[in-house]
Amino acid sequence: MQRILHSVIVLAAATAISSCDKEVCPYQDERLCDREYRDSLAAVEPDTSLADAVLTYEPGAFSAIERNAYLEYFTGFRCNNCPPASSTARNIKADMGSRVVAVFVHASSTFAAPIAEPPANYSTDFRTNEGEQYLGSFQITGFPAGTVNRTNFGTGFAVPTAEWQSRIDSEINEPAVGFLDFTEVNHDTENNTVLVRLAYKVIEGNTSDYNLTVGIGENGIIEAQKDGPNDVYPYVHDYVFRGNVNGTWGEELQNPEPALGTNEAMRKSYRILLEDDWNPDELYFFAYLHRKEDRSIIQAADAFMVP
Repeated sequence: MQRILHSVIVLAAATAISSCDKEVCPYQDERLCDREYRDSLAAVEPDTSLADAVLTYEPGAFSAIERNAYLEYFTGFRCNNCPPASSTARNIKADMGSRVVAVFVHASSTFAAPIAEPPANYSTDFRTNEGEQYLGSFQITGFPAGTVNRTNFGTGFAVPTAEWQSRIDSEINEPAVGFLDFTEVNHDTENNTVLVRLAYKVIEGNTSDYNLTVGIGENGIIEAQKDGPNDVYPYVHDYVFRGNVNGTWGEELQNPEPALGTNEAMRKSYRILLEDDWNPDELYFFAYLHRKEDRSIIQAADAFMVP
């Protein structure tokens, strides 16, 4: 959108240079009547670094892919029953590493809404618009709760904490039908942006049947936490969902034209402006491929920022 608007501005300036010689500037943006400003616009080259690209991998690279699991844990700092479940999720992630992508979604007015003003305890609002939508879409009615690959195992999407490990084990033992690989996570400290590049490939089926979602999480956030009847401070909140880069349900994928070769994958790139209250050294990025028809996830991956 920015490139389109930029092109429109440059075109308008170029077609009405003579008008700028008048005493009254004809543009709402009067900077367009400054020749040096117009020249600076014309000199800006389109940013082609974010264009999709095809990557070539070594022969056989997609024949030994392992399927990862996405553990989506719904919680809140006012949920007094949540700390044990948080520990379970942390332990699963610590034990299984990259085979599990863990995201803690702080949601609901009951468990996650602030009850004080900064800098007091319980003043940080970890909620997101996406998280609130997920809460309803996956029919989460009680906390703590979790989904595993957003799969309905016959009794709904919510999986009891005691079943997280067994459900994850079952999911990751299924054949991988999708590929995800973060190829670059580059922090531009001067502009407080991160360039994220990732490759994806749907191995079985049509690419157009899937969406790709890219999100951001953060570790090491100090706040309070209800734990039974107690208020615990400081409490370290990890894997906090900060929001998605490309919308609540990600972006719809299209079948590549021409079709990808056996050893090829598509690359997507995102330049992300970080919020001022995020700690870049504690951020991580995650992505997942999910079916449009039922939102179930077929592959997930994460990449952590390294100071």
